[in-house]
Amino acid sequence: MNTGESKTRSRHNIRKIMTQYMLLFIVIVVFLVFSVLLKDTFPTINNTMTFLRQGSIYGALVLGVTWVLGMGEMDVSFAEIAAFSSVATAYFSNLGLPLDAAAMIAIILGGCFGLLNGFLITKFRLPSLIVTIAVSGLAKAIGQTLARGKTVPIIKDTGSVVYNILWGDVAGVPVILIVAAACMAVMMVIQEKTRFGQYIYAIGDNKKSAEVAGIKIHSIYRTVFFIASVFAAFGGVMLLLTVNSGQPTIGSTIFLDSFTKLFLGAMLFKIGKTNVLGTLVGAILMAMLTNGLTQMGASSYVSQIVTGLLLIVGVALSSIVQKKRNVLVMG
Repeated sequence: MNTGESKTRSRHNIRKIMTQYMLLFIVIVVFLVFSVLLKDTFPTINNTMTFLRQGSIYGALVLGVTWVLGMGEMDVSFAEIAAFSSVATAYFSNLGLPLDAAAMIAIILGGCFGLLNGFLITKFRLPSLIVTIAVSGLAKAIGQTLARGKTVPIIKDTGSVVYNILWGDVAGVPVILIVAAACMAVMMVIQEKTRFGQYIYAIGDNKKSAEVAGIKIHSIYRTVFFIASVFAAFGGVMLLLTVNSGQPTIGSTIFLDSFTKLFLGAMLFKIGKTNVLGTLVGAILMAMLTNGLTQMGASSYVSQIVTGLLLIVGVALSSIVQKKRNVLVMG
């Protein structure tokens, strides 16, 4: 190999790395910028752990939806399932159940919405968008009924497992970050090293070809929608404990931000495709941005503008990469 070919290959490898890990570079740049602008408050250990904790909550909440989008499907019910779980945990706790038991029941019930999504989509071959809109309305209605249209207060139980998952730490590292990272790691192994994980993206690339190849699509659909709802319900419990009350209307406030995290995640590792590593990093980036902008005194609408712009960037990049893949396949 001559010198010219070596330099060309090196440049190609550098561009590939820069593209594949674009989101990580953005995270580093954003952290450095805020660290300079807010040098006395932003880069401190306490503040860093604060936005890592917040990012982990929202990252865990949408971790399962990552695979739904990876299949080329849509799930808009996760936000209302999280709201339902928040209310249901508070409701059952107020009935006298221990907080951990109340949370477990709420997560199981939240998972049932996912089973319903999967059943309706596969049994009646209905579009996932339509089904999850309907199930979202059902979850919202039940949550509002339990809450009677109001927030449901809850008494702190500092000895409970779920409380310590959110607010506990190990050597200064938030437990919720450890839990979210562990879940991400397990899902990453499944995503990259098992047939189930490969089938998810095979379905997303070409559903008809996946069916012809003998992949049990219905089973995968039901499993993925169930997983998405369980994570959403778990996230709802964590959100409950951040404000000490069940919030029946929280679904509408987390919906747009959640999709921004998901599509930002497509800028890492599997470029153009949602993946669990990218989702968690995207959630941490959003938490970092919100934290920094808040410290700078920015109004809430500024954060909404930033969120909207990032969503456009994430969707646009995913669309461009997907079109290039389709051209290569057709070529």
